[in-house]
Amino acid sequence: MISEKLHFQEINLIIYFPSGNKGRDTMQYSVAYLDRKKGVSQSQKRISLARVLAIPDIKERYPHTVKHYRESSGKGQRFSPLYLETRVVKGVDDLLDFLKHLNI
Repeated sequence: MISEKLHFQEINLIIYFPSGNKGRDTMQYSVAYLDRKKGVSQSQKRISLARVLAIPDIKERYPHTVKHYRESSGKGQRFSPLYLETRVVKGVDDLLDFLKHLNI
């Protein structure tokens, strides 16, 4: 199954939404992330969406331009996602509305 991804453009952080989260509370979704700017990701295989949204670069720097994509080509400087939709989110509630809109 294709993984849904959100790219927080200004901070260059990607959240990956693998399958298997249906029926869970959205904030408890099991996700992975990659901070492309700092070159770090979560220490465990997956963590809750709530823990990712508590990362200071996300929590303290709203609004964010968030771009949804499923596929990309290239790595590093050649990273080139095929964006499907873009939205400016002003807080957690906006982000949760965007996820609902995307049916994630």
